[in-house]
Amino acid sequence: MDEVSGEKLYKLISEQEYYLIFCDLKGFPKNSKAKEIETYEEFMESDCQFVLNLVDSSYTWIYCKNQTTIKNLHAKVLALGYENLEYLTEENKGNDTLIAW
Repeated sequence: MDEVSGEKLYKLISEQEYYLIFCDLKGFPKNSKAKEIETYEEFMESDCQFVLNLVDSSYTWIYCKNQTTIKNLHAKVLALGYENLEYLTEENKGNDTLIAW
């Protein structure tokens, strides 16, 4: 597992365009110990605050513990014209794994 700061990640993805096929990113607070998160349950029990999981270039799941952040992200994605969005809840949490490949 590679660890990259948020600032470095932003710099890396801002320098050129990428075509993502598979991607799973996990966001941890500064000064916390990052660890591999494979399931929703591990996410909920960990310090991990944000998960972005992209599969086959088109299926995307986002898990976020901060409700304000997820609501703002949802509004932004709708404004960009994306469709077929739904909130994941305990009942429909979607993919069992948080690993993209």
